[in-house]
Amino acid sequence: MSNKIPCFFLSGKKEVLRRMYKKAFVGALLFLLSFDAFGHYDFDSPYARVVVGGLRSTAGYLNAPAYGVTIGGTFIYLPDRFYFDRFGLMMQGGIQLDYMASHAEKCLDLQEVECADRFSSVSMPLNLGICFGDVGCSIDPYMGIDARLNMIAKSHADGYGRIDYFDDLNAKRFQLGLNAGVDVNLLFLYLGYRFTKDLTDFIPGEHSRNSCHRIFVGFNLLFW
Repeated sequence: MSNKIPCFFLSGKKEVLRRMYKKAFVGALLFLLSFDAFGHYDFDSPYARVVVGGLRSTAGYLNAPAYGVTIGGTFIYLPDRFYFDRFGLMMQGGIQLDYMASHAEKCLDLQEVECADRFSSVSMPLNLGICFGDVGCSIDPYMGIDARLNMIAKSHADGYGRIDYFDDLNAKRFQLGLNAGVDVNLLFLYLGYRFTKDLTDFIPGEHSRNSCHRIFVGFNLLFW
């Protein structure tokens, strides 16, 4: 028996170890997210959070994927008269700054040209959701509207110089969209996912509505 134990670890059966680690990770995650594991904390509503994350545009203004970063802040309010034990209505609003870039080929003067686009915008989401758990340790699905102010939108095409979407293509500064997502709060740590879909065109008369996936990580703060 004593020879079998070291032989097991030296035999190269890494798949067995991976399964053990996976089961341990899943078990720990289910424990943290189960309602029985939620403690009753003294954090009060309203509270706020700061976030940073990555984003991926699924459609893009050039019909090409765009990638970028996002930073922002959110205020969360849970009305006491709607709040029950481990279940309640949640309202949130905030502001975030997005930057994304895409690279694609465009057909200009009947030839394929490499283009690099840069976009920067400020988004102001306003959402309504449900808080499952306690304030400071919960899972919060939500949906709502997203108002966006486009600040910078420029393209650089090889041999054609720079193009400003607002000056040259009459692009819109303001766009309205819908968003839906889910927040996971573990004490001061925050993880989140959000999907956003434009309702209005970026360039009038063209199919230029963007869809975007965002993944956030951040910290809950300002509990009082």
